[in-house]
Amino acid sequence: MHILASYLTIHGISQRAFARAVNVDPSMISRLLRGAVRPGLELAVAIERETRGAVLASSWIPENQLGTKEGAA
Repeated sequence: MHILASYLTIHGISQRAFARAVNVDPSMISRLLRGAVRPGLELAVAIERETRGAVLASSWIPENQLGTKEGAA
């Protein structure tokens, strides 16, 4: 289960209400929660803001893509 699903459950927020809050179609929230899609940067940031940092934008990045860039210190 993604962090967003837990957040919505804990706070008693419906997918439809959350979709309105971040200005997307409710079907997008459903697809996010099923893992069918990942949000673009703009939506990921909107989710982070709406959840007051409980669901970080970076939480949507798969672990295998979180490594440092080659040559970075």
